[in-house]
Amino acid sequence: MKFGELFSKSLGDYEKNFKLILKSYFWFLFFPIIILTLIFLIWLIYFAHSFEAISGINIFSMTGSVIGGREGLGGLILFSFLFLILIKGVELISLFLSLWLIISVIYFAIYNEDGKMSFRESAKGSLKYFLPFIGLGILLTLTLFGLYLLFIIPGIIFTCYWLFSGYALVGENKGIVESMKRSKEVVKGNWWKVFGYTILLSLIGVIVFLAFSWPLFIFQILELEDTMNVITFVSIGYVLHYLSLIYQVIFVPFAAFFMKNFYLDLVKQKEDTEND
Repeated sequence: MKFGELFSKSLGDYEKNFKLILKSYFWFLFFPIIILTLIFLIWLIYFAHSFEAISGINIFSMTGSVIGGREGLGGLILFSFLFLILIKGVELISLFLSLWLIISVIYFAIYNEDGKMSFRESAKGSLKYFLPFIGLGILLTLTLFGLYLLFIIPGIIFTCYWLFSGYALVGENKGIVESMKRSKEVVKGNWWKVFGYTILLSLIGVIVFLAFSWPLFIFQILELEDTMNVITFVSIGYVLHYLSLIYQVIFVPFAAFFMKNFYLDLVKQKEDTEND
């Protein structure tokens, strides 16, 4: 298929899976972030009241005068320590869910051709690939890091060769090393096509990202005025963060569908060539 044909087919896949995409991103990504946000707001309110009691300064308006005193300092330190433990625990859970989300997106991109797969089926089906996918990610990272560190060009070459390893692992139930070999086998003879299509897809991703990053420039202008209090600063930060999440919901699943369709097309080309 040509790039335009892959693009159109991937848009159709995205549309068919839109509800599943939203459900997956809500439970795997947005819900943990909401929990983290609530935990942070609780800590911020407690910290603000304790800090004002100790120092006489209101951190929300940055008004008041230092009055000294140690009342509440011990409780503030203990609460902050417990908060740190809690937040790290939630971050670990969020990391696990984020990795599960990536595998889940690849899973339903491959297996949900009719668009009728439920979130439960997607989550359950993708979970069995979790450990192999992590192992594949670690092996690819270490190998490509060494190649890029020593020789940049071989790093680029093998990045393209192993680009579809995750799809071979999930779609064909290959082992870790076998998935890398399968990806290389499929790409061989089409390296420049894979490289070119990947660059084009990446450029589209950059354009979409820039469309969502314009609030960053507004943020920078406001920051130069140096008039923001803590609430404004935190609020703008969270708005930017949630805009980046919307970008992920739009582009990441689409890229997964595109790469899936590209992989299957290369497999078909390889089979047709072998049959001839």
